[in-house]
Amino acid sequence: MAYLLKKHTDAERGILIFNQKEWDAFSQIKSLPHIRDNYIFGCHVGRFWKNCDWNGSKISQFNFYMSSRNQLPENFPGEIIELNSRNFTPEIFSYLGEVKDIDILWINKPHPVKNIEKFLISLKNLFQTYGSFRTVIVAAISPNELKRPQDFFDVELFIRQNSVIFGDFVTLIRTTGDGNEGAPNHTMAQYFKRSKIFAFYSEAEGESRVVTEALCCGCKIVYFDRVQGGSNDYCNSQNSLQFTNYDDSHLTLKTAIDTFSVPDISQIHQKCHQNNSIGSLIDYFKNELYPKLGLSWINDNLEIPSGKWSNGKDKLALNFSLPGHDHNVPWKHPDLETGDLVGDRKFIDIFLKETELH
Repeated sequence: MAYLLKKHTDAERGILIFNQKEWDAFSQIKSLPHIRDNYIFGCHVGRFWKNCDWNGSKISQFNFYMSSRNQLPENFPGEIIELNSRNFTPEIFSYLGEVKDIDILWINKPHPVKNIEKFLISLKNLFQTYGSFRTVIVAAISPNELKRPQDFFDVELFIRQNSVIFGDFVTLIRTTGDGNEGAPNHTMAQYFKRSKIFAFYSEAEGESRVVTEALCCGCKIVYFDRVQGGSNDYCNSQNSLQFTNYDDSHLTLKTAIDTFSVPDISQIHQKCHQNNSIGSLIDYFKNELYPKLGLSWINDNLEIPSGKWSNGKDKLALNFSLPGHDHNVPWKHPDLETGDLVGDRKFIDIFLKETELH
């Protein structure tokens, strides 16, 4: 999402960040002399972008890219800082000694790319082989599902059809986001803190905030060993287990439950909690990027979301703002499911006014 991270002054360049879907809006805004001459530009990469469809001239338009290297093609020519939305996890995602009374947790939208059907089949196999385990499924209802339910997996139907096997041990929660397309932070955090195992069955993701949130809350991750993208960047032998094929993944779930202990979460907090990552971001600009560009860094002031937009809606935190998942922004196009800034001049003018860049 188009985001003003740092306001410029007479002595210092400011920072504007866009995402990889906002090229049209970015190119128009960068062409404005008072923007071009007073700002540097970053691109937040939220998706698995191994087949980057930009040519070199497009890539060079940005001064830096916020991305895991595992999301980008090898030898990507852009300047990369390995911080993106998952590194700005709110402090609410912190394990503080809560009782872990949920064996298995799955949180995501029930879209086929999330492989929820494969997870549910694995869960069924687990129950049939080893008995019952307390399981919670938080399947967020996105705006897309309301418009096109046929594109999403019918979780309710699967659970009803297997009610004899699952009994009272599987709890399904359907929830909507608070200004974003996923489940509300407070809902996710409470279940992460109570859960031992977080099941992540995707084959390809971008940075995957949900994995980082689970790790910050003391979960052990069970995931596909050939997952593509940056979702497993912070997974290791202590905090995760991998399965090599989906048909046998219930065996990995059982092993993870049997061997569970709360992993050391100090490093993941240091690398992925917002307050710590803001300091890392400032260090990068101050000590690396600005000197490399021949620019002066005068102060450490960054624009961190707080308060409300002019429409009265809350500004969401960086973990939602950077990838365009803040649906509260006044420039949100009514036909889009994200807060991405489109190339229509009407919406660009709203963005410039909201950020006082007009």
